[in-house]
Amino acid sequence: MADADGQGTIPRETRRRGPALEKAILDAGWRELAGAGYAGLTFEAVAERAHTGKAALYRRWPNKESLVLAVLSQRYFNAPATVPDTGSLRGDVLAVLRGANRLGDDAPALISVLLGAYFDETNTTPQELRAHLLGDRVDTMALLVERAIARGEVAAPLPRRVLALPMDLVRLQFFMTFQSVPDEDIVDIVDTVFLPLATGTTRAGDAGGAGGPDHTGGAPDPARAWATGRRAGPAAGRP
Repeated sequence: MADADGQGTIPRETRRRGPALEKAILDAGWRELAGAGYAGLTFEAVAERAHTGKAALYRRWPNKESLVLAVLSQRYFNAPATVPDTGSLRGDVLAVLRGANRLGDDAPALISVLLGAYFDETNTTPQELRAHLLGDRVDTMALLVERAIARGEVAAPLPRRVLALPMDLVRLQFFMTFQSVPDEDIVDIVDTVFLPLATGTTRAGDAGGAGGPDHTGGAPDPARAWATGRRAGPAAGRP
């Protein structure tokens, strides 16, 4: 006898409902996507791998496109259930980027979606897919910066482009190499690109830095630090 999720004659003690069943389906969907690519993925194969019926899939996702978006969202792109709170902006941003860096381990299947039949079949652009999957990442970064402002690490809210920059740089390097980003590169993105923009300071020992003290210190105004550097620049080398 089939249960409410179309699981056929699976014994009562092994029946899954709600979040447990949905996770099993999405995990099975990822394995099918990794093995067959977008073009070869079918509801029948996903249902069989998840040990459920097709009706359980169709109740949740009306077509293959919506199922694949759910698979990718669960595996990679959802905002973390708990936003990192390490006690410093640097630690929080490193935690977010390291979590996102799982992408590289499954590059072939992901690329089959991003660069293959998905766009042809759905008439979706890469920008639209990115907006669907990554829309809340900037909001996560904004929350981290709000905490940093309360701690005195940052003087004021940051522009959205600056908030998006760390994740964009990690993503760019991934798509240039199709490999996970080395941890030292993630640290470099945070220490030499994002934190100077966020705090108006440079790392201790950076030659030519115009921002003042190490970024672990106070919170000078980034605009003032930038303007000071601009004013000082043309005068360099004058008698």
